[in-house]
Amino acid sequence: MIARRALWRSRYVGLSIPDPETRSLQNIDIVLVKNGEAMVISVKNFSGLVSINNNGSWLCMGEAVHLNPAEEVKK
Repeated sequence: MIARRALWRSRYVGLSIPDPETRSLQNIDIVLVKNGEAMVISVKNFSGLVSINNNGSWLCMGEAVHLNPAEEVKK
């Protein structure tokens, strides 16, 4: 889905929100808001081939392991 400028009333980039579990700030890359709806976008700097392990984590180029982004946002 491509976000068109006319459709989104508000756009927020680089937000920091408090996380009560870790007592630190967590970053949200992009939030688009329209008519009571919000779309949260996480930007990743991955390159090359990305595969998914049996436990749902992402494996980049056979080396770096990253949390599943869908699970990451549930925190």
